[in-house]
Amino acid sequence: MHTVARLLLILGLLAQPIMGIAADGPTVGSVVVARTPFTPTQTAYGNIRPVAEVALTAQQTGRITDFSVLPGQFIKKGTVIGHLSGTAIEARRAEYRARLQQATAAETHAARLSTIDQRTLSDQISTRQQLIGAEQALKRAQAERQVAEATLNEFTRKIVLRSPIDGTVTAVEHIDGSLVQPGAVIARLVPAHDLHLEARFFGTTITPGMRGMFTPLGTHKPIAVQVTQVLPIDPRDGSQPALLRAIAPTAADWHIGAAGQVVLSAPAQTEIQIPSRALILDQGQWWVLLHTAHGPKRQAVTIGHSQGDDTGVLSGLKAGDRVIVEQVYRLFHRDFSQRYQQPD
Repeated sequence: MHTVARLLLILGLLAQPIMGIAADGPTVGSVVVARTPFTPTQTAYGNIRPVAEVALTAQQTGRITDFSVLPGQFIKKGTVIGHLSGTAIEARRAEYRARLQQATAAETHAARLSTIDQRTLSDQISTRQQLIGAEQALKRAQAERQVAEATLNEFTRKIVLRSPIDGTVTAVEHIDGSLVQPGAVIARLVPAHDLHLEARFFGTTITPGMRGMFTPLGTHKPIAVQVTQVLPIDPRDGSQPALLRAIAPTAADWHIGAAGQVVLSAPAQTEIQIPSRALILDQGQWWVLLHTAHGPKRQAVTIGHSQGDDTGVLSGLKAGDRVIVEQVYRLFHRDFSQRYQQPD
């Protein structure tokens, strides 16, 4: 007798509305859905790398001398770090010097003749045609001297090894005393200022122009960055590589090897956000319960990102819907016994 009464009491309680969400009851335990502005963010890990290595190459055949550069050494642009020498180089240098001397002597002689013709013209000893010829000869001699001088200077430039950039030496391919041919790489450098940040993002869309912040490890000073290039998806892990540049880099934090977190901000959007506690996961599908005039109603939804205690809903809800947020799993499975099928 007592067992039957207890069973009737339990059934009566289950049949009653819960938390005031009956069709004709108050709306305690539910919220009205509205579109909320938000700024989507994408987070990744990145590190600073040089845009490209710069090679210091030999431009003449010769033997390296006065060369003592080491990997890791920082060198300013234009710094002399060695020379090329040898019998062939000395022979060519002597040849170019001799040509310059001859051209200089010819220019001096042509200038003297032009001066003489100008004086004799006034004394009516030489003709104007002779003067014009002398001036033309002087111009040819001057041009030949300029060519000879430029040739010697260019040759001298090519046998002096100078750092092409402000950068750090990463590799030394030839040492002091090595014999090299034109085009041979002597050392490799990475630029001190032409750097970019490489980051890999997963499951998101990155576009050039997006801006964000890069926070190097060990510091709390974020650096403003901007996406300059998006590379093809890496088939090995499905990541989306992107290259970024600092908008206003600081020498202390923007350097080769610095690594840390990258947070990009997408254009501001609006979306429907609901308390995460309103969501129900059942057989791989997300659901919510709508408060309707006929009682709780199941509604399948597609969710987006979560932020704090709220989750964005991409589809399934519209502004003005009222979503139940209390005891949702109990309500969702209230009629479980009616849907349950005994396994065979």
